[in-house]
Amino acid sequence: MESEVIEHMAEELSTSGKGNKRPQLQISKTFTNFAPSNNYIWTILIMDEKQNIFVNPMPHAMRNGISLGLLFSANFILSAGESAILQAMTYIVIMMIAVYIWKAVVNFRDKESDGAISFYRAFSYIFLLVVFASLISAIVKLIYLRYINTNYLDKLFAATQKFVEAANLQMPEGSESALRELLDPVKFTMNTLMADMLLGTIAGLLYAPFVRKKQETK
Repeated sequence: MESEVIEHMAEELSTSGKGNKRPQLQISKTFTNFAPSNNYIWTILIMDEKQNIFVNPMPHAMRNGISLGLLFSANFILSAGESAILQAMTYIVIMMIAVYIWKAVVNFRDKESDGAISFYRAFSYIFLLVVFASLISAIVKLIYLRYINTNYLDKLFAATQKFVEAANLQMPEGSESALRELLDPVKFTMNTLMADMLLGTIAGLLYAPFVRKKQETK
C-alpha cells in the first residue's frame, strides 16, 4: 500500500512540469533486497529542463582523444629522432598538447554540459581524454618500434650504459639484463602507457579547478 502511494505521488510529480516552466522530474525505480521482505525504493531525480546533468563524456572524450593521441604519437616520434631540430620540435608539440587538453574540456563544458561542470566531472573527462589518447599513442609506438625504427631501443640501451659509465656509477648485478628486458617493445610500450595515464591524472588535477563552473541561476 505504501509503495502504491509513493508511486502515485511520483507519477503526479513527473507530469506536473508539463505546460509550465517547473523542473521536470525523472523517476527511477531501484529494487533492493531487505530481509525479511522485498521492497521498492523510489528515487526522484530532479533534472533541470535546460541542463542535462547526466551527459555521458565518453563519446566527446573519445573523439578528441584520437586527435590528442596523434599529438602524443608525434611527440614520441620526434623525440626518437637524432636531429637536434626534431628534438626541439617536441617542446612545440608539448605546448600544443597542453592547449588541446584545455580547449577540449572547455568545449565539453560549454557545448555538452550547458556551461557548467564540477571539479569531479572535469577531472574525469580529462582523465578519459588522456586514456583514449594514450591507447592511440601506444598502438603507434608499438608499430614504430616493431616495424619502423627497430634499432631505437638498442640505441636507448647503449645510451643508458654510456651515461652510467660517464657518471662512474656502479650498476647492481643483474640490472643490465633487467634493463634489457624492460626495453622490449611490448613492455616499453606498456610502461609508457602507464606513464601517460599518470600524466592524465596530473593534468586533471591541474586543469579541473580552473575549468569548473557552476550553473548560472536565473
